Amino acid sequence: FDELIKTVYKDQLEKQKMDIARQNAELLALHSQINPHFLFNTLNTIYALIAVKPEQAQKAVHELSGMMRYALYDTSGMVTLKQEFDFLNNFISLMRMRMNEKRPIETTLSCNGYSDYKVAPLIFIPIIENAFKYGNTGNISNPIKIEISVNEGIVRCYTFNHFDNNNHIDKKDSGIGFANLKRRLNIIYGKDASFNVIQQDNTFQVELIINLNNNKS
Repeated sequence: FDELIKTVYKDQLEKQKMDIARQNAELLALHSQINPHFLFNTLNTIYALIAVKPEQAQKAVHELSGMMRYALYDTSGMVTLKQEFDFLNNFISLMRMRMNEKRPIETTLSCNGYSDYKVAPLIFIPIIENAFKYGNTGNISNPIKIEISVNEGIVRCYTFNHFDNNNHIDKKDSGIGFANLKRRLNIIYGKDASFNVIQQDNTFQVELIINLNNNKS
């Protein structure tokens, strides 16, 4: 009987190890999808700047090099909120270069004393990319809002943007990006994360909430 218990326990342990290995492999694959997608969109921004704002394009290339260094080499494991917010601030700065200067872009990124809490790397970038991509409508009065804040270890990422129904941008990228994000959230955080999208008339809102209390530094 003791031998049977040992065999069952060993089998369960092996199954757990295989499940963990499978999830790690899937996370690695999902992570690898983000980098080419992020690089492609950022290069499009720089390409658009070269013709009209060459000096800003040079600055953008410099910022991109730092961002790619972070995305490729510093995100193999969990990162601090400060690291992720620094990356996002640089990305938002780069996106501003491409937008019409008159377009209202409201951003708030605040750690509120939780800068050392750990978060999955590049977890917010698909949401923010989406807001800039589809929020760049023909009407410069349409605002883009990006808010990420932390309260009692709960981080909330919220974006709001208008979109142009007549703009025939291929929306497959958003679908892929959000599907990737939801799968990563499910694997890493499970019930500690929620992701919601509200599309109403010509406005688009995204809210991501993650409980980071189990991922303290």
